Amino acid sequence: MNNLKRVLSLGLTGAMLTGMMVMGASAAKFNDADKITHTEAVNTMVALGVLKGKDTGNYDPQGIVTRAEMAKIICVALNGGEDPTLGVKATPTYKDIKGHWAESYIEYCTSIGVIAGQGDGTFAPDATVTGSAAAKMFLVALGYDSDVFGFTGMDWEINTNVQANDAKLYEDLKGMNASAGLSRDNAAQMAFNAMEAKIMDKTYDKVLSNGEISYNYNLNEKTTFLNKYFDAYTFIGTYEGNKDTGAANVDGQIKVVGRLDTVSAEYKDGKINNNRPAYFPSDLDISNIGEEVKVIFKDGKSGTTEVPDKNDTIYGVFNTGKTEVYNVTKNDIQDAKSETQVKFGDTKYDLASSVKVVTNYITGEGKSYNYTEKDNKQGSELQKNLKAQSVDTIKFVCDDNGKINAAYVVEYKAAKVTSASSSKISLTGVGSIDRDGNDIYEGIAKDDVVFYTAFYKDGKDLTDATFTVSKAETVKGELKGYKNSEKVTVDDATYKINNEKLATNLTDDAVATSELSGKLNEDVTLYLVGGMVVAIDAADTTTNSYALVTGSNKGDLDADYDALNVKVRLADGTTAKYDVHKDTKNEVATALKGMSTPVLVKYTMSGDKIKVKEIVAEDTKNLPTLEKVWNKTTKALNYSGEKTLVATTDAVLFVKVDTDYYTYNLRSLGNIAKTRLVEKTGVSYFEKDGQVVAAYMQLTGKPGSNTTTTLYGIITGSNGVRKDDDTTYASYSVWTGEDTNILVEEDKASLAVGSIITFDQTTDGKYSTGDIKAVSTYDEDAKSYTLASGYNAVAVDSYNASKAILTYFEATKENENKTFVGVDPKASVTVADDVTIVYVDADEQDEGGDNGVDAFDSTTGNLNAIIHLNDDKVVDTIIVETSGKLSLGK
Repeated sequence: MNNLKRVLSLGLTGAMLTGMMVMGASAAKFNDADKITHTEAVNTMVALGVLKGKDTGNYDPQGIVTRAEMAKIICVALNGGEDPTLGVKATPTYKDIKGHWAESYIEYCTSIGVIAGQGDGTFAPDATVTGSAAAKMFLVALGYDSDVFGFTGMDWEINTNVQANDAKLYEDLKGMNASAGLSRDNAAQMAFNAMEAKIMDKTYDKVLSNGEISYNYNLNEKTTFLNKYFDAYTFIGTYEGNKDTGAANVDGQIKVVGRLDTVSAEYKDGKINNNRPAYFPSDLDISNIGEEVKVIFKDGKSGTTEVPDKNDTIYGVFNTGKTEVYNVTKNDIQDAKSETQVKFGDTKYDLASSVKVVTNYITGEGKSYNYTEKDNKQGSELQKNLKAQSVDTIKFVCDDNGKINAAYVVEYKAAKVTSASSSKISLTGVGSIDRDGNDIYEGIAKDDVVFYTAFYKDGKDLTDATFTVSKAETVKGELKGYKNSEKVTVDDATYKINNEKLATNLTDDAVATSELSGKLNEDVTLYLVGGMVVAIDAADTTTNSYALVTGSNKGDLDADYDALNVKVRLADGTTAKYDVHKDTKNEVATALKGMSTPVLVKYTMSGDKIKVKEIVAEDTKNLPTLEKVWNKTTKALNYSGEKTLVATTDAVLFVKVDTDYYTYNLRSLGNIAKTRLVEKTGVSYFEKDGQVVAAYMQLTGKPGSNTTTTLYGIITGSNGVRKDDDTTYASYSVWTGEDTNILVEEDKASLAVGSIITFDQTTDGKYSTGDIKAVSTYDEDAKSYTLASGYNAVAVDSYNASKAILTYFEATKENENKTFVGVDPKASVTVADDVTIVYVDADEQDEGGDNGVDAFDSTTGNLNAIIHLNDDKVVDTIIVETSGKLSLGK
C-alpha cells in the first residue's frame, strides 16, 4: 500500500475557508515560515506559550538556542506556558550570571537539578546548548533523576541519549547531531515531543537499616507532561468537515470524530470511546478531510470534558500523517477486473465493504453515496462512476486495515471570463463571483480562459459555493493529428481531450471535436487543464508566396457564375481551393484555364481570393543533363542543361509522385538522381537574387532525407488517423532506439502493434504501404511472431563485441533436464563495426532495456534475436528481445 507517494494537498488553499485558531500564532505568520521544517511543533509550542518569535517578525528556525534560552523554555513549560514569577539569590550560584536577563531562570532550573554549571564555577549562559544537553533538561523536568539515570559524569551524554530515545524526545529528529548546537526549529520539535512524553514518578519504598530512604522510579502511564503542567489533553480522530460540507452547524467550526488519546482517556474516565464527535473552532484546511488528526486542547469552565468544544482552548490541530491516502485523477483509474478492488498506477487496491464517494466536498445528507457488499458489485460500481478521461481529482482514503473506504472527488470545469472588476468576476456557465472569500488568481482579465472548482455545491445552484479560479495553460503549434475524441497531436506532443469533448464557447475561434479533420496542419492554440485539452482555438491560416496549382475549373475572371477557380498546394503542405482574383493578368488567367499539368505560381491573397502574379510552367524541352537533379552537397538544383542554381535555406520543393503531391524544404533532402524524374518532364523553379526559392518536379518516388538511414524497430502504438491534402494516413509509434512516429497511407494488418518493421527514413515521416517492410509480424491472438524472408530469428549463444563475433543457434529443443539447449549446427558470423542494435520488449510491445546482447534463456528456449546479413554475409543489424517471454520467429 506504500508504493505511491502520499500527497496531502489537492490544490486547495486556506484562503478559501473560514474559521479561527483560538490560541497563538501559526508558523505561517512568521516572515521566514518557508524555512521552518517542524511546522506543527512550532505552531503548538507558540500556542502553548513555550516559544515565541523574534521582534523582527521572524521565527529564526536555524538560530541556535543558548543555555540561558533553554533554561527559560524549561521554566515556562513547567509553569504551564506562563512566565513564572521567580527571584534571584543574594550570592549567585554561578559567577557569570549576575545581572543576566536569564539569571532567575538559571537559578530555578539549577535548584531542581535541570541544569548544572561548567565545573569551574561558571554557567556560560550565552554558550550554545547541544541537543543532548537540551534532552537532559527535558528528562529531568519529566521527573528523571540525574544521578539515578546517569546524567552526570563521563557517560552523561550516552545515558541521556538512551533515555531520550526511549522517551521519544528525538522523534522526527533523526538527522540531528545531538552533540551539536540545537536549532530553534529542532528545539520546538523536542519540546513538542516532551509534551507527549509520560511523567516519571518517584515513589518512596522503605527506610534502609542505615536510615536512608529507598525510592522507585516508574513511568506514569496515565499522565503526560501536557496533562500535568498544562492541564491539557490530546484528542485523536477523523476530520469529517466544516459547516460548508454539512458536517458542522456553526461557521468557523469543524467536526472530528474520535477519542482522547489512551493516556488521557484512562486519566479522565478509565475507558476509551472511539466515536465521540467533537465540534470546535479551527481553520483546518479541507484537504485533510477523511484523515486522522490530532487536537491539543485545554478544557474550559463549561462544556464536555471528554472532547474539545467551543468553550475550550485549542492549542493546535494537526494531521498525524498516519492515514493512508492516494491522490489520483479520474484518468488514472484502470480496469481492475474485480468487484472488490480499484486499480491505479498499475496496482490494485482492496475496497472496504462500504466506500463513501463525495463530490466537491458536499458531505451533507443526500450528497454522499455508498457502495456496499450487496451483490458484491461495489468495485465495478465504483469504477463506473470514477473512471473517465478527465483531470478531475480523486482522493482515496484508507481505513486502519489499508482498505479504501472513501473517495473525495474534485471536479475541474473550464470557463471564459466575461468581466472582471476590483470586487467581482463573471464566468460563463457560473455568473458573478465575489473576489472576497474566493481563491482567484492575480491579474485575471476579460476573455481569459480559466478552469474553476466550485466547492460545497452540486453545480445546480452555485450561489453560495466557494470557488478556486486558475488560468488555463496554453500551447501553440501545428495540429498534426487526432484520434476520434480521444487525443490530438500538436507539433511533436500528444494531449488527451478532457472528458473527450472540446468546449466551443471559450474563444471566438474555438472548434468542436467534429471539426478537427478540417484543421489538420493548421496552427492552433490548445487550452489545457491539468495537461488535458479543454478547448482548441484555430488560428488563421498563414499564406505563403509560392504554391503549386494542381487544377482549375476553366471558368472566367470576375464572372458572376462559374468564376475561375484553382486548386492549390501551399508551401506549408496544405491544400485549398480559391477563386482567382479579378486583378490577375489575363495572360496568367488564360494559362490557368488551359493548364494540363501542374504549374508553379507566385501569388498574394486578397481577402478569400488568390491573386496569381506569375506562372512557371513545367519545362519539358530542356531536361537536366547532370546525373543529380538536386545535389545535397553543393545545395544546388540542376534545372536545365549544365546550369545549376543554389537553393535558399527556406526554399520549398513541390513533388508529384503518381497522383499524389508532397511538399519539402529543399535543403533537407538527399541527392535526387536524374533517373528519378518521370520521363519527359523537367523542373520548374522561381529564383530570387540568383537563388532558387521554390521548385517543382515530378518523380517516380518520394525523395529521401539529407541523412537517409534504414531504421528497424517495434510498433509500440496505433495513434489513429491524420490527413494531408486528400491523403489519409494511419499514424504509428515505433521504437527504433528512440521514439519515432510514422504516417502510412494505408492501415494494413502487417502493421499490427508489436510487429517488427524496417523502413528508410523520410524527411516528413510519411510513407506508402510499400515503404514499410515487415521483419517479423506479431499475431495478438496467438501471441506469436512470423518471421519475414531475408531475416534470421536466432537463439544467441554468445556475442563478443570486441572481436565482432556473434554465435547462435537457429533452433532450440528441450532436453531430459527440462531445460532448453541449442540445436546444432552452431553458427558464428562476423558483426559489422557500425552494427545497428535495437532492444525491444515484445511482451509489452515497447522499448527494451539496453542490457547488451545476452544469451538465450534456457528456461524458455525462445529465439531472442533477429539478425540481418548484408551482401558480404556480415551482420549489420541485431534486434534483441529483452523480456524473455516471446520468441521473435517461428
